Amino acid sequence: LIWKPGGPRAILDPAWAMSRGLVPIRNLVAGPNSTRVQGDVLRLDPAGKAVHLAGGASVPYDYCVVAVGAQNASPCDPPRECTTVEAIRKHYAAVDAAIRRATRVVVIGGGAVGIEIAGQVRGAAPPGTAVSV
Repeated sequence: LIWKPGGPRAILDPAWAMSRGLVPIRNLVAGPNSTRVQGDVLRLDPAGKAVHLAGGASVPYDYCVVAVGAQNASPCDPPRECTTVEAIRKHYAAVDAAIRRATRVVVIGGGAVGIEIAGQVRGAAPPGTAVSV
C-alpha cells in the first residue's frame, strides 16, 4: 500500500519512501483475531456468512466489508507496471536522480500537491536550480 500523502517526499527521498512511504498490507490486519486472505472472490454468501474463492476455499465471517478499491491518479504515484517493492524503489530512485541533475524544474499545477512537490524539489535540487509552478 502506498501512503499517498507521502508521495511528494517519496519522489525525492527514496530511502524515506522505502521505510515509511510503503505500508505492507499484511501489517494492516495483523492481530490475534485477524486473518488476511487474498484471492479472487467467486461469490458472497450472506445467508451462510461465507466468501467463496476461486481456488475452492471458503472463508467464514462475522462481518463482511466489501472494499473493491479505487485508484486515483497522483503525480507522485509509481507507474502501474511497478508492482513490486523493488520496482517502486527503482522508480523513486530514478525520479530523485533526474530531479537532482536538473537545472530547471517546472511543476504544472499550483494546488496543494503541486506546491508540496515544488517545495520538495526546491529542498533537494542543486543550488541555482530554477523551480517554477
